[in-house]
Amino acid sequence: MRSEFSYSQEGRFVHGHIERVMGTRFDMVIPDIAESAARMIWDEMCSWLEHSDALLDRFNADSEVARLNAGQLDSTSEHLSEWIEMGEGYSPRTLGLFSVKTGGQLDFGGLAKGVAVRHAKELLQSRGVLNAFVDFGGSSIFGLGHHPYGPEWKVNLMDPFGGGVLKDLGLRDMAMSTSGNTPGYIGHIVNPLTGEKCLSRRLVCVLADDPVDAEVLSTAFMIASPEQKNKLSDSFSSVKVCIFDL
Repeated sequence: MRSEFSYSQEGRFVHGHIERVMGTRFDMVIPDIAESAARMIWDEMCSWLEHSDALLDRFNADSEVARLNAGQLDSTSEHLSEWIEMGEGYSPRTLGLFSVKTGGQLDFGGLAKGVAVRHAKELLQSRGVLNAFVDFGGSSIFGLGHHPYGPEWKVNLMDPFGGGVLKDLGLRDMAMSTSGNTPGYIGHIVNPLTGEKCLSRRLVCVLADDPVDAEVLSTAFMIASPEQKNKLSDSFSSVKVCIFDL
């Protein structure tokens, strides 16, 4: 895993990014911080991401998840068991619309980025950072505090089919997650209850305090019926959900 770290002495501003981890790009921006403190945070985050990616990547034949899916293991490690327990804990809370077990295979694609962003959030807060922006692949984002030149962190929600901006969002101590189909990537979301792939030209955006709630719910709302959407909204009353049929 190759990471890059850049620091502006004049602006006391750091930008770290990893071009590819968990299948996509990871970025972290922290304004008004000493270089040594920022480097420690970045190195710890990179270590966590590298370890988690090696554990969970089902496309890496050497990962524990891939070996388990291939029937090469009879049991799971304590660490992977914790991930499975976390993921499956959302199943009853989402009416069975979310699961990390699909067709007898483990797949953490709808959970891992949210957990990573939550880890980044907790890491930053534990080090006394007041303002930061974490972006994992453009689909799992957290804005801590505010932008140096504004009251919040601005994010544009783009239309993957028609182009253009669907909605302008402002994040302040808030997570955002999006799920949906794109012209080149359709059918990757599967209903655990029916086994059916979601083929709709739809985009779901969820705002929540917890990045994991946001990611899980963005998947669940993609496949939920109107009645299920109402029940999910009642169960997770503090989140905000935007659904776009494109």
